[in-house]
Amino acid sequence: MTLLKKVMRLKNEKVKVYLYTRVSTLMQIDGYSLDAQKTKMKAFCDYNGYEIAGNMRMQEDPENP
Repeated sequence: MTLLKKVMRLKNEKVKVYLYTRVSTLMQIDGYSLDAQKTKMKAFCDYNGYEIAGNMRMQEDPENP
């Protein structure tokens, strides 16, 4: 257990995190979607007891970098 988790547990507070999902190629946009990334990150946060404070999605235009 990390020191931060120990301190937050003593204070009875959850660690707050922000999710950042990003794709930059057509293959990623069609295959490994932003929603799939977010789902995996949410599961990780739930498992570790983190509170999701916000999220950011970025989908770059591969035709116009």
